[in-house]
Amino acid sequence: MSLAYRLYLRIPLREIIDRCPKCNLSQLKSSTHRSYSSNVRVRFAPSPTGELHLGGLRTALYNYLFARKHNGAFILRCEDTDQTRFVPGAMEKLIDLLSWIGMKPDEGPSLGGHYGPYVQSERVDIYKQKADCLIGERHAYRCFCTPQRLELVKKDQIRSQAVVQGYDNHCRGLSKEKVEEKLSANLPHVVRFKLNNDKHQWEDLVFGHMMSEDLSRQEGDPVILKTDGFPTYHLANVVDDHLMDISHVLRGSSTVLSYMTEYCAEYMTEYWAEYMTEYCAECMTEYCAEYMTEYCAECMTEYCTEYMTEYCAECMTEYCAECMTEYCAECMTEYCTEYMTEYCAECMTEYCAEYMTEYLLRVAELYSETPPAICSFGWAPPSYAHLPLLMNEDGGKLSKRQDSMRVELLKEEGYQPQSILSLLALAGGAITINPNVVKEFGVTLESAAEHFDIKKTRRENTVLEISKLSELNKNCLKRIYQTATKEDFCAKISEIATEKGYSIASLDLLHTNFLQYCDRLDTLRDLFEGDFVYLWQRPSPNHVRQTLANLKWCKVGEALDLVQLLGKAVLNAQNFDGVMATLQSQTSLKKSIIFKIIRVVVTGHEVGLPISLIFDLLDAGEIWERCQAVLLSQIQRQTDVGVEV
Repeated sequence: MSLAYRLYLRIPLREIIDRCPKCNLSQLKSSTHRSYSSNVRVRFAPSPTGELHLGGLRTALYNYLFARKHNGAFILRCEDTDQTRFVPGAMEKLIDLLSWIGMKPDEGPSLGGHYGPYVQSERVDIYKQKADCLIGERHAYRCFCTPQRLELVKKDQIRSQAVVQGYDNHCRGLSKEKVEEKLSANLPHVVRFKLNNDKHQWEDLVFGHMMSEDLSRQEGDPVILKTDGFPTYHLANVVDDHLMDISHVLRGSSTVLSYMTEYCAEYMTEYWAEYMTEYCAECMTEYCAEYMTEYCAECMTEYCTEYMTEYCAECMTEYCAECMTEYCAECMTEYCTEYMTEYCAECMTEYCAEYMTEYLLRVAELYSETPPAICSFGWAPPSYAHLPLLMNEDGGKLSKRQDSMRVELLKEEGYQPQSILSLLALAGGAITINPNVVKEFGVTLESAAEHFDIKKTRRENTVLEISKLSELNKNCLKRIYQTATKEDFCAKISEIATEKGYSIASLDLLHTNFLQYCDRLDTLRDLFEGDFVYLWQRPSPNHVRQTLANLKWCKVGEALDLVQLLGKAVLNAQNFDGVMATLQSQTSLKKSIIFKIIRVVVTGHEVGLPISLIFDLLDAGEIWERCQAVLLSQIQRQTDVGVEV
């Protein structure tokens, strides 16, 4: 566990003695750990590597509500240190979406503030200065290992099933003279943080008292400053949280360590043991014994002669391993790669790589309350609250690759901010509003902040019931209709119509009769699709005439006679029943047949909305024009084209 705690709390022994002559760690604890105060500052710190999804929005929401609950500040910070995954425009989109939801940050990119800049790529000099400080205090060191050497180390660890995976701390013991020599040669290097074999305890605002594992037993010293001068998450996050005076950090956690350990251990043992033993051991014995004698002797001369001067004798192991990989690659590729990729790589990639990196390093910045009495920044860490995962309804983890979870897509589809907030309020437990109240009346940011309690957050992973969003949005639309002015409500519809290139017709009728048809809508955009398209698009007269000609329940001539009568009638919602009765008496058609013919003439379809609702949403003038268009089309025909009129 926690790299960040090591960065924060490595306080020189003399400082500890000065603060506490008896070295009372409980006194040190009380002097370094921040608690709740009116000066609360929280941050939402996304990486601009993709689009905002509901999991990220939940994290932003909890930070925003915590700040408002405690009259604090909500800061937006752009963590763009991974330039290889940077997506241009991603942060601008995120800021727009937060504004659309209503969660405007108090400080951040383009907003300013006293703690800027708020984009990490603009703070590189700060991180370099802090990394140099750690090097000077011997808590970090420069590493000159090449990617080729690191790859060899990795392959050797896989082959030997080493307990500790990752960097082998090769450069940790380089002398000052050797480092200066390599720097003078302008060799590329990274800065690594020294992990020590210590454990930590901490109090998480959600999970309570927790104890970490010894990170040094699980991996090598991690990189905190890359060759391009950019920091990794571990350094930048700690430095920024301190310099921006962040008091509390609320963010997602990948999983609990015990579950991750059990799951990975199960798969690593099951697959590595089975396939590595059965196949690798067999081929390693057979092939390595044969080729090591023949080829290693040859390559030892070739490789060691070339590299002895530069790398010295220790490279013999490195380059023998290289040739061993090269020559054993035939069997290694055939057996190891096949099974490692199929089985180990599956769990390694999905679980180890994701959870080990994200949890043990990225998320494992939970802070100990018993700092080790050795060197480093000596800063007081913020209080931490790690939020359990949000899961799909099928039990899987939320992913940015799932379109249904993208906030921008939900906005484009017409879902209202309040319905999205209500969906998140139903998951997690921290917003202590009765779920039935949320479903019926929704939740606002103000009410959510009033009822927000981070300590009520459920510790287990929570299913996000995205299927409930449609019902939540229906109820939200009803509330908007009941509370918004007619002008504002119609403006929402007009905006969508203009976007789709439709002319506006009968907005008054759409507003007046909204409660009659709103249950048929998930979003206002549904007004422009499916059964409602007839409101915006007149059916083609030729299409209507052809549809009438193909009707099985009446002749086309009878249908056109009805259309002519309908065109002469003054039809509206008030006299609808009377007009229908008159039409029935003037023709030999049943009422149900009359309804079907009228639906075809007005909408172009044989099935669809109830006929009464169709007439409620179109004025009499529009209905008359559609009837006349059909009749005019028939008159213009020069022949019957073989159908009876």
